[in-house]
Amino acid sequence: PVGEPGAVTLSAAGLVLDDGTVLRFGQGADTVVAEVRRVLGDPDDEAEWAEAELCLGDQVRTVRWGDLEVVLEQTGGTGRFGQWYAEGVDDPQGLVDASGLGVGATVGFLEATYGDSLRIDVFTEGEPEGIFGITDTDADTGGSGVLIGSTTGLDPEATVTALWAGDTCPRAF
Repeated sequence: PVGEPGAVTLSAAGLVLDDGTVLRFGQGADTVVAEVRRVLGDPDDEAEWAEAELCLGDQVRTVRWGDLEVVLEQTGGTGRFGQWYAEGVDDPQGLVDASGLGVGATVGFLEATYGDSLRIDVFTEGEPEGIFGITDTDADTGGSGVLIGSTTGLDPEATVTALWAGDTCPRAF
C-alpha cells in the first residue's frame, strides 16, 4: 500500500470521510461539496457549471482539492455527485482506498490485494501503459461499483498513475 486513508477515503461507490460520513454517487451536488469542504477546507479550484461534450448530464462542474477532483453533473437543474478523480496521494494526505491503493501503488500490489476482482489490460496495443478495473462491493459504503485506474505498464513493478470512480466523464479514450 502507498498509505493509510486520510480525511477522505476513495471508494468505488463514492467517498468516505474520516468521521464516517459516506458520500455516494448520485447524492446532491451541494451536499457533497459542503461535506468535503467541511473536512478539507476551501477547494483549490471550483469551476462553474458548464457544458461538457463528452460527459453525462446537461452540465458538469468540477471542484478540486489538491490531487482530488470531485465531478458533479446536472440534468434538468438537479446536480448530483457523479465521479471522483485522483492523481496523487499527498494532497490531501492519505488519498487512498481502504486497502491503501493510491497513485504510486504497484501492479503487484493490485494483483495481490484484489485477486479475481481485478481486470488489467494494455490500454493501447503496442504501448506499455495499462488500464485496470476493480469490481468492488464496498461494505463501508453499502454500495458497489468499479474503481478504475491507469498504470505505467502491466509488470508487477509498474505503478498506478491515476484513479477514478463514477461514470460522469470518460477518463481514458
